[in-house]
Amino acid sequence: MGQGQFFRKLLLIAESLLMTNGEYVYIGFKMFKFDGFGLMDWRYGDADDGRAREAFRSALLVSVAPSAQVVPERLAATWRERTQRRFNVTVDNANTSVPWPTVTSTYAAFLMFGQVLNETLANDPAFDFQDGARFARLFWNRTFHFPFSEVRLDEKGERIPPMIIEDLDPETGQLQVVLYQDNMLYNLNNVSGAHIDWGGPAGSGNAVPRNEPQCGYQGYRCTVSDIFT
Repeated sequence: MGQGQFFRKLLLIAESLLMTNGEYVYIGFKMFKFDGFGLMDWRYGDADDGRAREAFRSALLVSVAPSAQVVPERLAATWRERTQRRFNVTVDNANTSVPWPTVTSTYAAFLMFGQVLNETLANDPAFDFQDGARFARLFWNRTFHFPFSEVRLDEKGERIPPMIIEDLDPETGQLQVVLYQDNMLYNLNNVSGAHIDWGGPAGSGNAVPRNEPQCGYQGYRCTVSDIFT
């Protein structure tokens, strides 16, 4: 999580330290396309683009699936009209200075609250609404269906959106979706025809990096002689 330019800077520093050689993986999180998050890409039109492109081979980018970012046109039209009327600001769906998915999620949260409130009033008129923890549990482990989206909450009330993982195609320099997580089945699926490039040098066989350093994170698995042999 963080702005795109800082993630790119991190990868450039890693590249300068020879830490983008296929032995490391850097994971970035980009919720959706929004100016406030910066540009999560290697292309900045500067002298570092070449180094950044190579460094991005060692990165995996996690984000909410585009299917969960759809802004309903009927709602968007209402929001645009109110934004213009109340604040004299003109926006459109393609305007990335507005975090449209956040607006939609907030709207959905109010709908969820209203639905659970009405259900509770109908099923348990004597419900003690001062017991906030009990009321919150009524949202847990269920899926809310709306005309514009489905919202799934797990057994602890955490929202589970569909997610994707993107990786840089070393041939085209474009980010491609390589893995997809279904929020209803909660499983991770390979995308047909796509594979992860782990950023290793030619001849490495695209080997998957180790899960931890050879000597462990604290070096306890190696003796001094092991390090120099």
